[in-house]
Amino acid sequence: MAIDFGVRKLGIAISDRGHMIGSPLATIKRRNIQQDFSALEKLINQKEAAALIIGMPYELDGSIGRSAKQAQSFADLLDKKLNMPISFFDERFTTRAASRAFTAAGMTGKQADQFDDKVAAAIILQTALDLSCKDPSDSPKRVEFGIRTLRACVNCPGIKGSALGFSANTVVPIFSLLSVC
Repeated sequence: MAIDFGVRKLGIAISDRGHMIGSPLATIKRRNIQQDFSALEKLINQKEAAALIIGMPYELDGSIGRSAKQAQSFADLLDKKLNMPISFFDERFTTRAASRAFTAAGMTGKQADQFDDKVAAAIILQTALDLSCKDPSDSPKRVEFGIRTLRACVNCPGIKGSALGFSANTVVPIFSLLSVC
């Protein structure tokens, strides 16, 4: 499950059981932390999510600004409440990419506002899935994306480390990887 973190809304996406496809699931309108966690926990239990990926809203230069600090605080509180792995994923431009797709489809701002956060979460999740190991026999390679770590497989098509020119501990923004797979 992935979360597009926002001050007003949380976009939620879920993958299929085979961890191949990330799909938009829901948008949680934020009220207070207890209600946010309750709504999120309900979705986690309904969908039997095993891990969370939280979109990290870095500044354009890659630094950690106010929004990223809020996302980290949210993740820290969530980590204390839930017993599941939580990782971060660089989510710069995902909401903008979703909004542009809606504009191209002829949707108005109000129509798009209903969907942009959960579609942004789906973009985050799909990119993470594309970069993760699909076959447990693949030998994993750790690749650093900002402050959190994802596992990318050396044998995944289109993700061979040298083909992308990255190695362990290299910071790679999500928007630079969207066209890889």
